[in-house]
Amino acid sequence: MSIARRVAACCAVLAGCASPASVERNVEDMQPAAIEAAQERARTDLDCGAVAGKVLSSEHSQVRDAYSMQRIVYRIEVQGCNRKSVFSVACAPKSPCSAMSESGLVERVK
Repeated sequence: MSIARRVAACCAVLAGCASPASVERNVEDMQPAAIEAAQERARTDLDCGAVAGKVLSSEHSQVRDAYSMQRIVYRIEVQGCNRKSVFSVACAPKSPCSAMSESGLVERVK
């Protein structure tokens, strides 16, 4: 077996060994950055400088091979100035998070 194939095989084995505890730790570690990304987007979408966000849910991709990237997607509700919206925020380790409105709707808060 060539060295390149051995390295690829080792990477594939290691990528498949991500423990559930390490995945949960990544979900927790990236949550503040996800909330900040949603709030940054919401400041524009809600036309409001004072916003607050809360995580509604999160899900993570399963690492299948050496070429897969672990990605966590959060659903975050952000409120401010009597308005709210829900954002999907995708985060990957050592990368900035990216937020986009789930529906494009801004609701009035009563």
